[in-house]
Amino acid sequence: MKKLLSLMLVMAFALSGCCAPSVQTLSGGEGSVIEDASVSVEEAHDPADAGAVSSLVPETESKVEEAPIEELPEPEPEPEPEPEPEPIKPYHYTLCFAGDVSLADGGSTVSALERDGLEGCFSEKLLNYMRKADVMCLNSEFAFTSGGTALDGKTYTFRSKPERISVLQDLGVDVAVLANNHVFDYGEEGLLDTLDTFQNAKLPYIGAGKNLEEASAIWYAELEDCTVAYIAGSRVEWAMQTRSATNDRSGVFRTAESHDLMVQRIKEAREKADFVVVYEHWGQEGTTDLEEYQTKAGKEFIDAGADVVIGDHPHVVQGMEWYKGKPIFYSMGNYWFTSTKERYTMLLNMELRRDEEGTVSAVYRLIPGWTSSTKVTYIKEKAKQREFFDYMERISVNGTVTDKGYLKQPKKNK
Repeated sequence: MKKLLSLMLVMAFALSGCCAPSVQTLSGGEGSVIEDASVSVEEAHDPADAGAVSSLVPETESKVEEAPIEELPEPEPEPEPEPEPEPIKPYHYTLCFAGDVSLADGGSTVSALERDGLEGCFSEKLLNYMRKADVMCLNSEFAFTSGGTALDGKTYTFRSKPERISVLQDLGVDVAVLANNHVFDYGEEGLLDTLDTFQNAKLPYIGAGKNLEEASAIWYAELEDCTVAYIAGSRVEWAMQTRSATNDRSGVFRTAESHDLMVQRIKEAREKADFVVVYEHWGQEGTTDLEEYQTKAGKEFIDAGADVVIGDHPHVVQGMEWYKGKPIFYSMGNYWFTSTKERYTMLLNMELRRDEEGTVSAVYRLIPGWTSSTKVTYIKEKAKQREFFDYMERISVNGTVTDKGYLKQPKKNK
């Protein structure tokens, strides 16, 4: 009964919560009662004991120093992809050249023209080459004028009615050379009329002008993807019958006095053009022998940047010379000119090409012809063609001509 009573007391204290006295484990035997079994709250929570206990428990909150956050660099933008290079566009252009042409009033060429028409004065083959070329160039050796006065002391003076400018257009001419010894045959009035005639016809010219700047001007043929520069000068008539243009007077571009200016113009053209043509009036009439100044000046023109040098004035075909891989044609000869003598003539046909890899090349071909005072005929017989090509090889400084008229450089060309 006493045990039951003790158990009930223990349970009562347990149910009383935190303020009830703790019950000490009973260790006495049956019938023993511990009278003072309760312990006060103050005793159970002695500050000393509490402090001892708390010292054994780690602090739950501690002050931790935060490490500074390092700023990361902004990522570099992705490089833009390189643009695809534009594909190289190949091209193929033809430049054609002829020598001296005269349409002088009362001359044999005009008489034949009025009688037979243009097609009756030229072989169809030659007309096709001239008209189909991308740029056709020849020497227009007379004045287009009905006025002026013939120069005193000059044996031959040539002028033609201005309306005959249409003949050059019908031949396919794209640019005319006026740097010669007959464009000033009728003085300043005749020259200025000539310039006006070309300008009114919208037909470009080179080698003469109202002043030196115009006379030495470069003409550029702007072909698609290719620019060709043309410059013309004259180095004949030491007696000054054909006067030189100056800063304030009209005339021709005389390179005898202005050789350095010609070199300067060539260098200017080289900076702007893909191909540079120099057309020079020089040499002695009626001979295939070359003057020393011809060969010297021709090489200097190439050193300055010319790709090809074309010559005329001797009225006969002269030979050619390769220099540093570029050709000099010393005289194209008469093409359609008032003359009583029959002789060889030719067209020079040049093909400018660029392939898909960007390699640019120039191919030169001689188109053989025979000229009289009235008609220019294409030499079509193979044996006769070979005779002409052999003749050209004999009178040339170097180089050879194939059976089809293509020019070949010498193996060692300096």
